[in-house]
Amino acid sequence: GGMGVVYIAEQERPRRTVALKLIRRGLASPKLIRRFEHEAEVLGRLHHPGIAQIFEAGTVPVDVNSPFSGQPFIAMEYVDGMALTKYVAEQNLDVRASLELMIRVCDAVEHAHQRGVIHRDLKPGNILVTKEGEPKVLDFGIARAMDNDQGVTTVQTDIGQLIGTLPYMSPEQVGSNVAEIDTRSDIYALGVILYEVLAGKLPHDLKSRSIPDAARVIREEEPERLSAISKVFRGDIDTIVSKAMEKEKSRRYQSASELAADIRRYLAGEPIAGRRDSSMYLLSKQLKRYKWAMIAAAVFIVGAAAFAVYASVQAQRQWRLAKDESLARREADAARDLASSKNEALRRSAYVSAIGFAQAALAAKDVERVGRVLDACPPDLRGWEWGYLRSVVDTCDHVISTPGEYAQRFAASSTGDRFVAWHPGLSIYVMEKSTGRVVKELNFGSEVLAETACVSIDGKRAVFGTPKSQLWVLDLETFERTVIGRPQAALSYTMAIFPDGLRALCAEQSPGKPWTPTVVSLETGETIRVMEGA
Repeated sequence: GGMGVVYIAEQERPRRTVALKLIRRGLASPKLIRRFEHEAEVLGRLHHPGIAQIFEAGTVPVDVNSPFSGQPFIAMEYVDGMALTKYVAEQNLDVRASLELMIRVCDAVEHAHQRGVIHRDLKPGNILVTKEGEPKVLDFGIARAMDNDQGVTTVQTDIGQLIGTLPYMSPEQVGSNVAEIDTRSDIYALGVILYEVLAGKLPHDLKSRSIPDAARVIREEEPERLSAISKVFRGDIDTIVSKAMEKEKSRRYQSASELAADIRRYLAGEPIAGRRDSSMYLLSKQLKRYKWAMIAAAVFIVGAAAFAVYASVQAQRQWRLAKDESLARREADAARDLASSKNEALRRSAYVSAIGFAQAALAAKDVERVGRVLDACPPDLRGWEWGYLRSVVDTCDHVISTPGEYAQRFAASSTGDRFVAWHPGLSIYVMEKSTGRVVKELNFGSEVLAETACVSIDGKRAVFGTPKSQLWVLDLETFERTVIGRPQAALSYTMAIFPDGLRALCAEQSPGKPWTPTVVSLETGETIRVMEGA
């Protein structure tokens, strides 16, 4: 994720490969640490073959000589697999095999629900399938515990904050009341995943829509039925998927086990428990969907009839009504009410426009303007979309743009003001974080940079790794480059400069050997220490 990094590591006792999850250095805020601890607590509850198992969690002891000290970590089961939808596509699974795979996913989610845990971010990327075809549910970072155990429910969600991944979020998740989210929200996500696995696409195309419009689509619009995509899905499959994705929670499957049971019945050729919606229910749903249009039509008809009657009476009693002061007062009150309703509609329309403008400003990296627009929104109209944009702005200090070609790589220290931005094979920009100013543009000809670099803690020196068995040491004050040769070594994506600025920890790989952590002198290029077996 954007704030976490996962390493493949070897545990010594017992000997096994594990996934080591860390918080990115410099981003370990108290809120993120609480979320990290919460994920460990939640995983500690769950013991199921379909859920990645946690082995250990804690914090690395503080060591001033180590760039990795003071780090919260989670050591968990390493899952060598691919995302669910990618696995189904690459293995070319038929409908039966895809449904059997989804049954095992439902069983894992049901296990979590039975132990009081709602995932809240189920999606194909959080469900990996191993080479043996076994699915594993991952990433319980925003899961919610359904009890009062204060040791577990350490993550609190602010009202108005986006919870989950938009295409897989249920109607209640895009609403403003977080308390409405329960296990049936996960059932909706399972329905979306099942739809995507079978149809090869999402139920709703939300890519080109604004956040408020995407939320409206999820709440109000019905997706294209599977049976309309292919006749293969006509009948029970169409019914099962549609029931899992019902807008109303009460009409969905009430548990993951119910969904799995209906899929099993279908595969066994038995009648399913879910049923197609009745004609009366479909009619009521359409009436609810077009409620305001129906109300407007009814008001118009009633109003027209009332006006005809009124006109007839008015012609006969004109002289008496002219003297009726109470009627005049009622007309004045009605006029004020009408003006008030029009004003409210204008306020809401202006709010929607402001949210769209703020989203456009964010896309243009104008963070300051986004903040001004959001601050101007009336407090009584602010919904979850306002909270989402505010949370993005509040976590961003300022946006820095690089000149020239698009810079794909960045490296900076936590304290120094200078940092480097570059694109492999193009220029290196030495820039200032405080002003965004380009201090120096460096170009070393046709030499191609690797994708790894780091900056010393004081921001005075940067080290780049290249695919030519070399290290580049760049002085960020004099801009002098020193090339250090390494014997038959290739650099990994991981390297760090020690606090003294004279040594670097690099992950090197010689031909036929695994990646090895190596301490290298930045003055002479000599190998100081090789940590075999680390």
